[in-house]
Amino acid sequence: MLVRLGRGMSSESPLSLTTNSTLKSIIPNCDCDVDFSAIASNDGSSQTISNLISNPVIAQQEDYDFFLGNNALASSDDPLLVGTAGTYNAYYSYDGNDTIDLKDITGTCIADAHRTDKPFFMTTVFLTNSSPNGNMNILGNSRVSSDLGIRLRIGSDEKLDLFISDGTEQIGRSLNNVILQPNTWYFLAITMNETGNIRSLLNNDYFEDFISKGTSTTPSTEIFSLGGVRGVSEFDNGWGLRQFGCGQSYLDGNTLLQLRDFLSIRHQHNYSV
Repeated sequence: MLVRLGRGMSSESPLSLTTNSTLKSIIPNCDCDVDFSAIASNDGSSQTISNLISNPVIAQQEDYDFFLGNNALASSDDPLLVGTAGTYNAYYSYDGNDTIDLKDITGTCIADAHRTDKPFFMTTVFLTNSSPNGNMNILGNSRVSSDLGIRLRIGSDEKLDLFISDGTEQIGRSLNNVILQPNTWYFLAITMNETGNIRSLLNNDYFEDFISKGTSTTPSTEIFSLGGVRGVSEFDNGWGLRQFGCGQSYLDGNTLLQLRDFLSIRHQHNYSV
């Protein structure tokens, strides 16, 4: 079910929060908040993108650190920083051969995102290029049915799809009926419970439905990537990424709105339009 929410910030917008706050100020079970506009997460010179959450519920703070590229060495697979590190409008731009990879998925809540005995939520903020094409993965760690994990993808219709792989099959579900527009910043939050009830918020479009999560209760060991899947670049030239967060909770619609409004304040960009 797709619902068009009222424009503007929600009545519960966390306006009192500072730009140094983390998503944990809204969701106690938040484990990861990496933001390329925050100097504590991205200093503009290191090969490490650091987790802002100092006390995750699951694993340790550094377990949610990412490589700029696919390892600790500077190379051609590193996206380009646009803007100045530590400023609200900084982000990483991709050229079609870049990736940002989680250092090690072992023991993190990300390894459990597909599981039938765990809830999960994630947020991301991304920028489309001048001519967004379909059939492109945004993030994830699952490419085929034999993998364990999730995959967020733009379909051939230029709409968002979520896929879950349980080791034997891969199940896909459209998240909404919104065609992505060129040169546009999007906030996206997705949350699902153990049985597959799913909620998502794309800027101002709220969606509820169901996705079969398969049968697996085994953690994933696959590489988790931003701007692609399993260490393989997917973002075309000109696409950008600003933030990723996640945790092991099933969130209601009002909380998704608060997350959107929180990142709108942090980035000084209104994601509610």
